[in-house]
Formats: sequence, structure tokens, C-alpha cells
Amino acid sequence: MKISTVEKLVENHVQKIMKERNSPNKVSVKLEHGGDYWIADPNNPQYLAARKATVAVHGIEPDLTREGGSIPI
Repeated sequence: MKISTVEKLVENHVQKIMKERNSPNKVSVKLEHGGDYWIADPNNPQYLAARKATVAVHGIEPDLTREGGSIPI
């Protein structure tokens, strides 16, 4: 999903909640900065080398769970 889509969805959600609560307050949503997601290929030679090194040093396969995020530059 593109960052522009996420931005609009968040703005719509916040405005919907404000309307449902009959809030007299005003709220605005502004994206200060953002970036699209990035997914690495775990079969990339650099990943494979890192996995091999982890096994050699620690004796276990690394957990390649995709989670978390990063700050766009």
C-alpha cells in the first residue's frame, strides 16, 4: 500500500471518530514525512552469508520474521 493511501485512510478514520463522538473540537492530520515499505529478499547472497555466519558463531538459525519498521530517509 502506498504511503499516500495510508495517509488518506488515517485522515478519514480520525475524522470519522471525531464525527461519531460529536466532538466540538477540530483536528487536522498532516503527514510530516513518509516512505513506502521495503521488503528484502532473504535469499539474497548477503542474507545467506549473514545466516551462515550466525549459525557458525551462535549455533542456531536466525529468525527471519518480518516485523518492525524503519524511519524513511
